[in-house]
Amino acid sequence: LIEFAEEGSLEQALLSPKSVASLGSMKSVFLAIALGLAHLHSRGILHRDLKPSNILLKRDTKTNTLIPMISDFGEASLASGAEKSRTGATGTIEYTAPELLRTDIRGQFQGRHSTASDIWSLGMIFYECLYRRLPFSDCDDYDKLHEELCGLETINIPLNDNVSPPLRSLLRAMLSVDPEERPTIMYVIEILK
Repeated sequence: LIEFAEEGSLEQALLSPKSVASLGSMKSVFLAIALGLAHLHSRGILHRDLKPSNILLKRDTKTNTLIPMISDFGEASLASGAEKSRTGATGTIEYTAPELLRTDIRGQFQGRHSTASDIWSLGMIFYECLYRRLPFSDCDDYDKLHEELCGLETINIPLNDNVSPPLRSLLRAMLSVDPEERPTIMYVIEILK
């Protein structure tokens, strides 16, 4: 069964101030996306390309609320499966965890896709929704962005009256440069509830 996403994608909503206003409670949208990712992770599936254009939106006619749905499983893989040989970064660089972009002296990618790399991508989506931008100096210059991501020590989570301290703390944890310090999807869900 393929559902119709009459409201387009989260990316389209972020480009339209009117659409973002209609998203209502961002926390409930985040929770729904996190629940979708938890469903995938509970079945051993890594999405590997989470980004706003891969979050489709449909309207619940009974409650008139938007329901996000994770889509585009072209890069998805089983968490327990052998890592595919990579010649490049999988996913969209702005949402790709830094450990997946780093190479050794031979140019071989060091990091492996994991639930933690999906959590990073989810954190970037949340960051963009909350702050209406990504935390990088230049997303249009691939080489500069790649270098910035590989050299990251921390992501600054700005103070904002619309972002509660618990949500800021969650975002800081999700965007930890060390994948071992990122929370599980179940922890993310508990905080969002």
